Amino acid sequence: PSSVKSIGCDAFEGCKMLTKITYENDPSKLEILSKSFKLKISILGPEKAGKTSLLERYVNGHIIDTYNSTIGIDTEIKNIDIIGNNVELILLDTTSSASFQSFSAFFYRGSDCMVAVFDLNNRNSFNYCKKMVKDFFDSYKPLASILIGNKSDLNHDVPNEDIELLVNEYNIKYFEVSVVNNSNIDEAFKYVVTEAIKDDLEEENRLKKLINDGFMNQNGD
Repeated sequence: PSSVKSIGCDAFEGCKMLTKITYENDPSKLEILSKSFKLKISILGPEKAGKTSLLERYVNGHIIDTYNSTIGIDTEIKNIDIIGNNVELILLDTTSSASFQSFSAFFYRGSDCMVAVFDLNNRNSFNYCKKMVKDFFDSYKPLASILIGNKSDLNHDVPNEDIELLVNEYNIKYFEVSVVNNSNIDEAFKYVVTEAIKDDLEEENRLKKLINDGFMNQNGD
């Protein structure tokens, strides 16, 4: 016999986990054949915060030499491994242009994660990012979110107290990263992805325990 468990729904509507478990009347042979997740992650932030450069560095390992403002939505796909689980990330780089905000909001729907990015060296960048975070949380409840202060290789102009107030208000984790030095980027995304799928991983472990206990009870009878 085998058991198949699905949690969630389509990638553009929410987190999805597909787990296939097989066994041969022996709990010691319990085996996870396949585990996969899909997560939709919305990246938001003001112009020149470095969202596009951040994604290019994270997904392709490259540095963008020239600045081009995002018009509309750019999408990147990246597969990563989290504790032996394949996770497909659908990363949406959204425009900060006021004329496209309603357009961006359409694509925010169904986001599993939110990543907000600001320029550590620009107080206006942080203030605008703070507004975007508020607008996002007023309408959506993602599984996990983080705040990223970009350009940590340069001088910091945003007071730490202001950053702390924002992360405490929305109970989100804060990371300082540098695209130039490739510093802390992988760690930031790994954190938000792990937070988004941790409940499903716990559910999978619970399922395995139930199956094992079932075999033990059966053998005890």
